Amino acid sequence: MFTRNDVRYAFYVLVHPLDGFWDLKHEKRGKLSLALFFLLLWFFANIYESIGTSFLFNEQYGTPLDILKEFRSVFLLFFVFTVGNWSVTTLMDGKGHYRDIVLVFGYASLVLTLFRVPLTMLTYVAAQSEIGYIRFLQGLAWVLFLVLLFFGTMMIHEYSLGKALATACLTVVSMAVLIFIFIVFYNIFAQLYAFVLAMFKELRLRM
Repeated sequence: MFTRNDVRYAFYVLVHPLDGFWDLKHEKRGKLSLALFFLLLWFFANIYESIGTSFLFNEQYGTPLDILKEFRSVFLLFFVFTVGNWSVTTLMDGKGHYRDIVLVFGYASLVLTLFRVPLTMLTYVAAQSEIGYIRFLQGLAWVLFLVLLFFGTMMIHEYSLGKALATACLTVVSMAVLIFIFIVFYNIFAQLYAFVLAMFKELRLRM
């Protein structure tokens, strides 16, 4: 599993991303179990934000919690990014393995949880006129997450800044292609399921 020192090092990575992500790979400081644990924390933080945000700031107040939606928002993004980045960097002589990409994504996601939980609590003491500050801090969390992802992938693949930027753009394209393929297969499966279900009902009526 992981120890207290492993968790402490994860916070070091957030403050010193260049050295932190370099050691994450080359000094074997990263723990896969901890990276996956951070993803779970992000998932639960999303759930807490959905049900715990004050009604003054919650646009979906009163609607039932959609666990599947929260699961997709974390783990589908995780899958699409890691596979997309791995597929691009494999063709561009990246030195990082798929495990290293998972570590970078998992460790970087910690910053979202660290922002999301306190901001959810803050909605109970903030005035509605201060919603702009809440939205700004939420956006800042995503910016920091993306910055950590960028520098993390740059370090594990041993890219220059220019090559890292080019790879980031290609990763976005690869993610879009993966999402498109997923949507196509989902629609095909849904239509096939509906056809089989209709055939089954027809056969049952005739028997």
